[in-house]
This record gives sequence, structure tokens and C-alpha cells, in this order.
Amino acid sequence: MKNQKMKWCFLSFIVTCFLFCTLTPPTFADTNEKDMEKWKQWIKNNSYSLEPTKDSRKDHLKFLKKVLKGKRIVQLGETTHGSNEMSATKVELIKYLHEELGYDVLVFESGFAETNGVYRQLHDLSSSEMMKRSIFRV
Repeated sequence: MKNQKMKWCFLSFIVTCFLFCTLTPPTFADTNEKDMEKWKQWIKNNSYSLEPTKDSRKDHLKFLKKVLKGKRIVQLGETTHGSNEMSATKVELIKYLHEELGYDVLVFESGFAETNGVYRQLHDLSSSEMMKRSIFRV
């Protein structure tokens, strides 16, 4: 009886995942050539190339002064795991945001359990120890 119930639960889960994945709006997005050209134009008008460089002047990041003028919060999303180029570019961006644009708070994504555990010990831990315990592999 218990085994039969588990099979039905598993089957229900699979069906739900299938329906969610196939019936959500992105699945039905129109990708005709006219729309693709609109998206390509939008990306061309609204994006900037980030070319990693060893140049200390960081001229390729000057566009951020205009883009971020009057903005208090900048979110750098998690793009990939294990890509050295992406990590190096993100470090370069963080340095530029701090040194050139005056941003001075850095927030990391972390698991709820880890951050909750550290929060409970907030007054007993140093800043370094808080980071080591709440952010994976710091």
C-alpha cells in the first residue's frame, strides 16, 4: 500500500513538472524573424561590451558613470560557476564601482540556514568569521 502511494506521488510530481515546463508563457514565446530583429536591435541599443583588460585606467567601464547616475543599488547577478573570465570581470566591476563611483556595501547571496545560523551568533563573531560561516567557500 505504501509503495503504491509513493508511485502515485512520484507520478503526480512528474506530471506537474511536465505541465509547468510546457504550459508556461516562455514556452509559447513567438520567435519569428521580425521579433528576433527587434530583440537584436534592443540588445544593440541597451548593452555594453565588457572586454577584460589589464589596463589600470578601466576606460572600458566609463559608461557605468552615466548608466548608474543616481542609482543606489547595483545588482551583479550570478552568471556562472567556475568561469575564470566571468569571475575576473566581476571583480573588476566591483573595484570600479567602489573606487570610481563610491559604492561601499557589498552583499552576497547565501543560503537561508547559513545566514540564519550566523545571525544568531552576530555579536560573538568577527566580520571574517561571519563571512566564512555564511558564504559558501569564502
